[in-house]
Amino acid sequence: MSTIRTFVGKKEVVVFRVGVARWVPLLVALVLGGLSQRALAQVTLASDNASNNPPYSGSTFVGLDGGFGFQAWTSSGQGNGGSYLGSTGLGSTSFGVYSGGNAGNSFNVYRKFENPLGLGEKFSVQFQPTSIDSGGSVGVLLYVSGVQRGSFYFNGGESNWGWNDGAGGTNTNPGFSGAVQLGITRTGNNTFSLDLVQGGTQTISGTFTGGGNPVSSGIDEVGFFSYQQGAGQNFGFNNLQIVPEPSTYVMAAFAAAMCGLHAVRRRRSWT
Repeated sequence: MSTIRTFVGKKEVVVFRVGVARWVPLLVALVLGGLSQRALAQVTLASDNASNNPPYSGSTFVGLDGGFGFQAWTSSGQGNGGSYLGSTGLGSTSFGVYSGGNAGNSFNVYRKFENPLGLGEKFSVQFQPTSIDSGGSVGVLLYVSGVQRGSFYFNGGESNWGWNDGAGGTNTNPGFSGAVQLGITRTGNNTFSLDLVQGGTQTISGTFTGGGNPVSSGIDEVGFFSYQQGAGQNFGFNNLQIVPEPSTYVMAAFAAAMCGLHAVRRRRSWT
């Protein structure tokens, strides 16, 4: 038999004795239940948002490295385009890019991950543009080792966002009005699960087919672009995050509980 004590501060208020085999399932349930409901919600591998100050205290974010789990922002562009920190189509404090509506105007920003997505890990981000001229577009780009593997985009004049994993573009459920949350989970060496949230949730599972040979590494960089979007318009995005697969931490908790059982049994054999 083993004695289990419960304390309030330094005062012992409950003492009872049960067999080891009877209290271990309770321990496992408490560990797994507590982890799944509270700790898992707090486990984050990478995170950043435009409200992080420092380093985001001015009107620019390119070259800065806010949050954790990502590298500093970089950019590229041509013609009339740029990036800024402030009010965008998404909200009052967010990251933004813009470009004029004339031919040749574009601007992209990029964020590399400190580590590529592992199996079961999920990258997510929220975004929303203002108006987009016909012939213009905005969107999110996903890279592996510098090679573009996927894109989620909105073309001016269309009704819905599109997704391209290398096999050609296809329309998705989210429309132009309202913010979209995109989440992409690495489910295999070259496979993914894409979650799109705008009111309801749409899930797309598939295989990356573009960019040459199949990849054995996860997504390691994200980009945001505005191409000939239009004068005075912008594409806003925020709340970048990478989280692990919940079952990974549930199994870790289970393993910890089993180690505890083993230790208790060994201790019991010594007495």
